[in-house]
Amino acid sequence: MTPELFYAGLTWDDYAASMQVNRELLRRKCREFTLPEGERGRWANSPIAHVLVFTEDWCQDSISALPPLLALHATTLFDLRVLRRSEALELQRALTGQLFPPVPMFVFYDNHWQERGRFVEMPRAFRRLKTDPAEALWLKEMYDEMWWETELAEFAIMVDHDGE
Repeated sequence: MTPELFYAGLTWDDYAASMQVNRELLRRKCREFTLPEGERGRWANSPIAHVLVFTEDWCQDSISALPPLLALHATTLFDLRVLRRSEALELQRALTGQLFPPVPMFVFYDNHWQERGRFVEMPRAFRRLKTDPAEALWLKEMYDEMWWETELAEFAIMVDHDGE
């Protein structure tokens, strides 16, 4: 990643203002999300300096995934830029090696533009729950809470990892 590629992305405010399909739904989900106090402390001294988001307004997984990231962004110092997959497909293909890369994808970088980790589509732990038929009814009632909890756990690995 280079600063030039990163800063070609939209600021969060510019992206949010351009949303057509799910702006109000995302606003509601952001209001419903509360960042756990422990996460503020974890991220206070985080090595994460930049987060690049690939998304699309129509993507329901993006609407589910963005509230924790936006809450962290509001309370920490990392810089956030957003690219629509449809407008940055070649860059996302180069980063993933996939012809049809998924959204959302959040790429976390340190101050030296070294990648610290990625969040792709949905939390791995959530995907396991979602595919287990025995969990389907229970998960339906706790969908957002379980998503957000498992997403924050995935983010924590990137922050707590010492880079070795």
